[in-house]
Amino acid sequence: MKTLTKKLSFECKWASYIACLKSISDYLDLGHSTPWIYGTSGYAFIMNIHKELCPSGPTAFSQEPINSLAANLGYDLYGTVFVKTDPGFKQKQKEAWEMTKLAIDNDLPTFGWELNIPEYYMIYGYDNENYLFYDLDGKPMKKKWDTLGETEIGVVSIFSGNPNNKEKSVNQILKETFEFTLKFAKKNKEWTFPLYENGLKAYEVWIDALQQDKYLLFGLAYNAQVWAECRANAFEFLKEAKQKLNTDILDNLIEHYDVISWSLQKVAKLFPMGIEKTDKESVETAIDSLFLAKEAEKAALAEMKHVLSQL
Repeated sequence: MKTLTKKLSFECKWASYIACLKSISDYLDLGHSTPWIYGTSGYAFIMNIHKELCPSGPTAFSQEPINSLAANLGYDLYGTVFVKTDPGFKQKQKEAWEMTKLAIDNDLPTFGWELNIPEYYMIYGYDNENYLFYDLDGKPMKKKWDTLGETEIGVVSIFSGNPNNKEKSVNQILKETFEFTLKFAKKNKEWTFPLYENGLKAYEVWIDALQQDKYLLFGLAYNAQVWAECRANAFEFLKEAKQKLNTDILDNLIEHYDVISWSLQKVAKLFPMGIEKTDKESVETAIDSLFLAKEAEKAALAEMKHVLSQL
């Protein structure tokens, strides 16, 4: 058995991908706040909604641009993504296993998809036949390496954080994050899948699903929690960036994301995880809040373009 030299810290988030990026940052002693990781990676500003509010929305898109932006946190993410229908799947499973062992041998914090339920988990070591990882509550667990990816979803995604010693200005970080946000909001086909909508269209799909009473209840609650957490951290990220820049260039953007944040927090409180049914009043209140959030996001994206031209 081989494990990392230090114990991993793990703060459970609705967006488990961000929880893993934070864990890597902490392990490498980079000192980033959760909002800074949310914002720098771009995750705070995106939205990906299935037309029936499938719970897959918050994870069913390419993480490639997120991984690229994560380099601005002080580490590069190296790894692999493949699916069980790929030719040579068994060989790819073995290669992912060997890659992970090498990363652990070199004391590089590593995370992977669906070692348990469909979320991302920190891998802290390995034994003769298992990935050793922490579940979302921080409990040590095992996963046989040759069973990874053999689920209904059937995706293998494993990445390690490698320190890059790169430093970029806050202006450059904001520029790259905002460029990604605006591109993602227009449903960039390179990153997104059919049946999912992004940006303002995502709000429309969410609202339509509620108005037509056509949605998965679990998905409604899960999406509400994730996207509310994202926008709350977008607001905090922008405030942190303002403090770092010591300028008022972000003030209007901060105001817009404040509105978006508390609007989506209201929706999240209406539909907590474990909810067994909805009522007409809650649905109507949620629709009003989503309309408000959508209008604020529309203004925010326009302001983001303006700020981008000033950076």
